[in-house]
Amino acid sequence: MQRSRFVLAILGVAIFALCAGPAAADETKAPNPMKALKSVTLNLLKEAKTEGYRANLDVSGGLSKSADHSLSSTTVRENYQGDIRGNVMHVPSMKAFRTTSKGAVFDGSQWASLQGRVEGKKLDRLFAFPVQLLAKGLKNPKSIVWLPSTEEAPEPVIVEEKKGLTSVAKKLTQEQIYHRLRVEVPDKEALQYFVEVQNSGCLSGG
Repeated sequence: MQRSRFVLAILGVAIFALCAGPAAADETKAPNPMKALKSVTLNLLKEAKTEGYRANLDVSGGLSKSADHSLSSTTVRENYQGDIRGNVMHVPSMKAFRTTSKGAVFDGSQWASLQGRVEGKKLDRLFAFPVQLLAKGLKNPKSIVWLPSTEEAPEPVIVEEKKGLTSVAKKLTQEQIYHRLRVEVPDKEALQYFVEVQNSGCLSGG
């Protein structure tokens, strides 16, 4: 199974940040974020149908009193890793297999319903299938913007240009790496998602 990198973060009102393959471009000509999101979604869908991919999710939930949704009190902190192939996700740490509607977990002696267990319920609420999240972001986004890169941009390149009989050194513009997008969904959808998570008891650690 190919290990593609995909990072998802949930911040306050359902803001998603994704990481796809780095793309370098002139910093004055940033790639169209909507087209980039479409490309990432299609590529991820293709990978899911062929070799599959791995997704990692880090979740921090709790209370926030600031406009930027930074947490003042953390009540839940979870980390999940899932291998996705087609419509099935394998979560090795829980010995579980799941689809978008059901799942099964092995407790050491037998298989049981994933949704019938507290940890399974939390997994379902917090760890959505990446392709589904991206599709929602494409359907009716409130905003899609590039985030600052976490990687260093390439160093400026020095090239020589001939002008007549002489060669002149020219410093090319340093490139910016575009590989992180933030997709904010409409307030109504964000609120619905938050209410679902809150009603599940996940934010209280239950």
